[in-house]
Amino acid sequence: MPATDKAVNGDAFQNLVRYVSTYDAEPIVYVQTVFAQVDRSATDPQTSVHADTFHPTMKAWLFLHDVEEDLGPFVYVPGSHRPTKRRLAWERRMSVNASKLDRLSSRGSFRVTARDLKRMALPAPQKFAVPANTLVVADTSGFHARGASVRPSTRVEIWAYARRNPFLPFVGLDPWALSPLKGRQAPIFWALLDRLEKFGLGKSPWRAAGTVTAATPPSVKA
Repeated sequence: MPATDKAVNGDAFQNLVRYVSTYDAEPIVYVQTVFAQVDRSATDPQTSVHADTFHPTMKAWLFLHDVEEDLGPFVYVPGSHRPTKRRLAWERRMSVNASKLDRLSSRGSFRVTARDLKRMALPAPQKFAVPANTLVVADTSGFHARGASVRPSTRVEIWAYARRNPFLPFVGLDPWALSPLKGRQAPIFWALLDRLEKFGLGKSPWRAAGTVTAATPPSVKA
């Protein structure tokens, strides 16, 4: 995939994702397909406006399809990544009550309401309906979501992610940048989850699906 390699390893992509993540961290990169409204009985938690973490975390999307405003565009609250006094006070209140909140909020990915945004003096979420070949990079400690889709749709994108321990006293020295590990974070992680499950030490949310492409239709279990 020479075109993909050139895109994700070029300076324009790498410099931006490393800057937004605030660390010189090696990003994990996937080719990702998003199917909207495949299972109408399920609620997509990604459509709720939320923050991934309390510290800077990078996610990026190089959209290979046009992203329409009513078909699940990326949504972001401008300025919500800044640790203002009101944002920090909200974080503290949420952390105190985390065990009583929904599953994802209790794990630290706090969901936010329109009332909360108003109390933090933040604007309404903004939709990013963009043409194909647009790169969007976001600090997802800010409030964001996947917009709702009004009908079933399919979108292919190159997706990147970087999150390092915020308490490290340095910004470089990422072991995943070393040649034996570089570009292999995802398969190593999946293999580790499979091994833990094999020995009864956990359950992997990922399942092998055989040989598929980004355009392979979804398979929905009854």
